[in-house]
Amino acid sequence: MTDREPIDGVVIPTEPGARSLVGDDAWRLLFEDRGLLLTWTEAPHSTGDAWGTALRGASALSQQLGAVLSQAGGAVDASSSVLCRLELPTGSTLRDLVPAVGGGFRGLVRDSRGINGHARLHLHTGRAAAGVGLGPLMGLLAVQVGTEMLARHQQEQKLTYIAESVAALRQAREDDMEARLGSVEAALGEASAAMLDRVSIPSSIGLGAARTNLREVKGRTLIWLDKWEEAARQLPATGGVDAGRMQDVLAAGGPREDHRRFPHRIAMLYRALSLDSRALVITGAEAALENGDHSLPHLHEVLARGLQENAAIQDRLKKLVWDLAAPPITYTFPWEGSEAMALDRMLSSMATGISRLPDAPALLTERNRQVLELVRRPDGEVRVLAPRAA
Repeated sequence: MTDREPIDGVVIPTEPGARSLVGDDAWRLLFEDRGLLLTWTEAPHSTGDAWGTALRGASALSQQLGAVLSQAGGAVDASSSVLCRLELPTGSTLRDLVPAVGGGFRGLVRDSRGINGHARLHLHTGRAAAGVGLGPLMGLLAVQVGTEMLARHQQEQKLTYIAESVAALRQAREDDMEARLGSVEAALGEASAAMLDRVSIPSSIGLGAARTNLREVKGRTLIWLDKWEEAARQLPATGGVDAGRMQDVLAAGGPREDHRRFPHRIAMLYRALSLDSRALVITGAEAALENGDHSLPHLHEVLARGLQENAAIQDRLKKLVWDLAAPPITYTFPWEGSEAMALDRMLSSMATGISRLPDAPALLTERNRQVLELVRRPDGEVRVLAPRAA
């Protein structure tokens, strides 16, 4: 390859060790969804909003991009910033994540913009750090970034929807559990950044301890869910429900006053599920790196069951709140009226909030391939761009 024969893009096998590439070409790998496509252009003056922090030139992601771009010869001007577009067949991972965090597909698919059939594509079969195939490594890092983009975005919107419904009752916080979830979220963010920087997660981040805390909080919130569901099944099929009885249901076996904790407990349950789904992807990616050239298929296998279980719990959560909101709240004495109306209003707005589907970053093509855009500066610094319609 010379400067007189520039190329339009590079295809990197996502499973270079799975089978021989003899006889395979770049277009065939793309057609069979066994290749990652990297294309590039000179970065425009304005590239849009960046996502996350800048990655230094010594980071793993920057180094791997540099290794691929160096193969492009005269197609890349080393003195200019380069806008890179990664496209890889991992859309199923992100689509599995959407129901697991309780979000919607609206906005997840980008407008069509693919490379045309006359493009000159080069097949790159190099290797990356620690003996891992370059395709699996870049694929794992791209999936991780996409997951964080999607999960953070939808978690923030969904928690906002849920919070809108708690005004009818005074919010009673459970500070210990809230603090644990906060520490988990911080550890996940640090672990994700570490993977992009050095393809490993230092023990100092404390991801293992954070996951232990998360499992404890998730387990406790699922006990609440079980108790709410059991109590909801005992409610009459017709007619109303007395305000006192509904308060007992919401208290989940505790003192009646605990019914005021219900909205915040629902929010904690949702947040624990969302963080657990993010943690599955990060720890799954870390485990997949230890599996060498089979990283991406291994990641899908690891994630499938955990994400499906969280998606099923999200469905249980929505059904529960709608079941509780269905019967009208009744009362016996006039002074109970304001409390009954507050309960009724809270349950109705909670059911609406828990079922509202937030939009999603535009991360996928119509062929279910993930797209990630990055700007690489001449000094190697990399900025991941926030998703936008292509």
